[in-house]
Amino acid sequence: MKGFASLFADWRTGLYTTALGLLIITLFLARLFPDYPVNSYAIVLLLVAWLVGGVFRGLRQRLAIPWLWLPILLFVLYALGVLYSDDKETAGRMLEQKLALLLLPVLVGSARQFKSRHLGWSLWVFVLSSAAAMAVAFVLAIINGTSGMYGDITFLDMVTYEKLAGTIGFQPIYLSLYMVFACFAIYALGRFERFSEQFFFGRNVLVALLFFFFFVSVVLLSSRMEIMVLFVSLAVLIVIGVRPLKRQLRYTGVYVAMLLLALLMILGSTENKQRFTEMIDIESDYTQDRYGGRSIRFHKWLNTLERWSENPILGVGTGDMQRELNATYARNDFQLALDYSFNPHNQYLETLLTIGIAGFLTLIAWMGSLCWLGWRHKNWLLLVFGLIASLSMITESMLERQWGIVFICFFATLLISDNFKYFRTESSPQQ
Repeated sequence: MKGFASLFADWRTGLYTTALGLLIITLFLARLFPDYPVNSYAIVLLLVAWLVGGVFRGLRQRLAIPWLWLPILLFVLYALGVLYSDDKETAGRMLEQKLALLLLPVLVGSARQFKSRHLGWSLWVFVLSSAAAMAVAFVLAIINGTSGMYGDITFLDMVTYEKLAGTIGFQPIYLSLYMVFACFAIYALGRFERFSEQFFFGRNVLVALLFFFFFVSVVLLSSRMEIMVLFVSLAVLIVIGVRPLKRQLRYTGVYVAMLLLALLMILGSTENKQRFTEMIDIESDYTQDRYGGRSIRFHKWLNTLERWSENPILGVGTGDMQRELNATYARNDFQLALDYSFNPHNQYLETLLTIGIAGFLTLIAWMGSLCWLGWRHKNWLLLVFGLIASLSMITESMLERQWGIVFICFFATLLISDNFKYFRTESSPQQ
């Protein structure tokens, strides 16, 4: 905490700093307290901190970064989609879920209290929260497994997929998404010069141990897409961000070792092995069960595109997406998807079906801007977050749950705001 003392030097900045930390911590607690929207309470506290900071003086200048307006535009399109939705009640509820798209770019991007060290503070809180959440998840999963809850299974199967994530109320895909970013966050805190005044900087052994812990967590959570996202992001950074050649070769060796270790863990777990076998099984029929290999997602996507083709410009409306998609499932005798009321499991297609071409292009521009700005400014943390968010949306509707919307919108806004306000003006060699 000593390195962040300046963030608590006056009560207004201290309140804002506390609100940022609580917003991150409550991402991990939201599923444990379904009757109490703790993450929403944290956003309200952030709003209060923003208001007491004196919001109107210089507001236009603070919101002059055009890239901050993309999620706001996306929210506006969802709001317009309410007008032509038949189910106004569902539309209102869906719009409320997406309020973070409007609030967070304003509360983070235009806050007068936003300082250079707030990025380091947010990463620090996120890393500690990630480590604590996963430690609790592993302990509870082991207790459940050794108590005979799942019968006679191996140790790896005790701590794999839903048996691991479910202990703290998470879906594996979202917890895995967090752990992938945690891998890069702890590396940045340990190695990037601009974070040199916080605890993790220069503690190479501790950083390596935490990186390994998050990496193992990603593999055991068995979210196939997130495992691929982790390795793709690492490969991109090694190729374009690591110099000189000697260091690049060393990192490549570590990368290969990680690949082999991931393969061993996957093969050593019955459930993990089965899930990856299903993924590469091109002949699996979706009618066999709800996890019918790649086939089931392709059928969801085809049904989504079929329904979108009937309303290609505006989409079906903010409140009618699932109802219209279910009707398409029924028309095509896709009974499994109808029984479980599956969404498209692709955020780009879901946005396209819901609010049409304008929403689709806005989402593409938002995700693309994260990657492009990160690459252009050699801001590797921004680049890797853009890769994580944009690739994850290919197989999951990441903006349909609060723990996806808030995570992506918060860190996207934080990294873009920091990039333009501080990153390009500070000496921050990234190793």
